[in-house]
Amino acid sequence: SGQVRQGDRRRQAPLQRYSSMEPHVRAMGFSARRPPPAWLWHDARFAKLHPPARHTDIDDDDEEQTFAEFVEMGQRAPNAFGTGRIRLTPSRQTVRMLRLGNVSQTTVDGLAQIVSAYLCLPVDASEQPLELVRNASRRGVSLIDARSGLEFPLQTRCNRHGKGRGARSARSTPSIEVFSLFDVLVEYVRPSDASVVALVDAELHERIDDTVAEGDGGVSGAKRRRSWCAPVLGRACGDRVACVSARLEPVGVAPAHPTPLRSLVGTACHELLHTLGVDHATTARCVMNSQAAGDAEDEWLHLCPLNERKLLTALAEGGLLPVSHARMRTQHRADGGRSGGSNVNNYEPSAAASIARLAALEAAYHEQGLIDDAQWAGDKRRVLVELVESLRAG
Repeated sequence: SGQVRQGDRRRQAPLQRYSSMEPHVRAMGFSARRPPPAWLWHDARFAKLHPPARHTDIDDDDEEQTFAEFVEMGQRAPNAFGTGRIRLTPSRQTVRMLRLGNVSQTTVDGLAQIVSAYLCLPVDASEQPLELVRNASRRGVSLIDARSGLEFPLQTRCNRHGKGRGARSARSTPSIEVFSLFDVLVEYVRPSDASVVALVDAELHERIDDTVAEGDGGVSGAKRRRSWCAPVLGRACGDRVACVSARLEPVGVAPAHPTPLRSLVGTACHELLHTLGVDHATTARCVMNSQAAGDAEDEWLHLCPLNERKLLTALAEGGLLPVSHARMRTQHRADGGRSGGSNVNNYEPSAAASIARLAALEAAYHEQGLIDDAQWAGDKRRVLVELVESLRAG
């Protein structure tokens, strides 16, 4: 109905006390008796940096993925959102970025720099084994592997743009079905790839099939199957592959505008985090909220504390942080439910990793002209430095 429920108003209210984000803290695996370390969550200092999720950020059927569920996900099959749970290792840590179609090298380079800082993983965009080709009628699209002499036709549907039923064919543009892309891209995942993300110069959609009840409210029991195509900005599958549409306006519409870098960052990081096992966030504003803002300037690019903990844990599991995951678990148990103040040495390695990540991210954002996001990363980094120094002093 578009109406804002009372509960949504409360969630959107400014954070005033610990209980406002208590569900988020519980999802991290902490409680009032066993509070999180100050660097991971501090009410007064994090209130503006990590506001609660808005009702427009999430779907009604979204559920928060807890930290415990993230740890256990490696033992389960990928879910409906394409979330897999691969383990990072020193020999499997590269994010490979593929450019399919007319995506500028400047865009690829800028996105690669930010994604590398965001995920603390190297990004390789040097090898481009596939080319996106449209045929003369503009209705068919294929991926071409020129080196191997292979052509992979993709499933498409025609989107008409312009006014009226008689819109010219020049304004009819193919939208690509994402799973037909996945069928090809999974064959190009290298052993050294943690994930592969393809930037596609086309609109993307996903084919949805379900069963609906017929008759008067479904009382008759008769059912029919229906199918439709849902447009998507990006999609991930459980085979470490993600696709992102690099086109905001369809091909053939003058002027044609590529997706702004800021929107590409949000969608690419969202989908890549899915390939690393991170699901949608519901209790705080986060890049992992299921709904992207309609306005690129209103996109929330940042990780909430819960999902930052998941990312740092995945990196630690793979030996890609200076402290091992086993040692992190031992330290959390040794804390015995006390706050981080008297056990600062237990948490400093993770705090240091977060500070280093934010410093790299601040520099990448600044270099790519995302000044407001650089400011956020700098503010968060300074808060963490102050917290660590105050805990040392105490």
